[in-house]
Amino acid sequence: MSPAGALGPAVTATSNVVTLAKQNPGKMAFSSSGSGGSPHLAGELLKMRAGIDLIHVPYKGAAPAIADLLGGQVQMSFQTALSAIPHLKSGKLNVIAVASKKRMTTLPNVPTLAEAGIADFEVSSWNGLFAPAKTPSSIVNALHSATIKALQTQDIKEKMEAQGAEPVGSSPVEFKAFVKAEIDKWEQVIIKSGTRVD
Repeated sequence: MSPAGALGPAVTATSNVVTLAKQNPGKMAFSSSGSGGSPHLAGELLKMRAGIDLIHVPYKGAAPAIADLLGGQVQMSFQTALSAIPHLKSGKLNVIAVASKKRMTTLPNVPTLAEAGIADFEVSSWNGLFAPAKTPSSIVNALHSATIKALQTQDIKEKMEAQGAEPVGSSPVEFKAFVKAEIDKWEQVIIKSGTRVD
């Protein structure tokens, strides 16, 4: 999984962001790579969990969303680690927190948003391997075994970590439960926030 991170060029702690947003309701903005995507929904979830009012500014992709963050047109953004890490390394952005359930291997000193005081907060960009619904269990199990074996190789681990991704390799039953939980969670965020895809 590749967690999304909350970024800001000037503020350096989640509590600072929440305090500033509460002092300036409806004045602080966060950029995303487009309406309805996980970076946008992460911002909506932050608004709900922290009780703050932020303006969402959608862009056509991560690059322009980060460009305006760097330029100061918006105050924060949720981005995948792959998009953000080059700018963190260059010192152009500060990472405030990661939105994953646990700290990232590539950013071990950065707290999760849950650790920083935003309860019940987890957002990740993830990929999974799917098969048609009536695929025989023997084939599903064979695909699962081959995938786990590949994910455990040092070469794959290193390539994924270099991109800010972390291999999970859950079982088919666990993955099915995860997908259902994700659908349920984001359905509620979409309904409560009134999110629409442009």
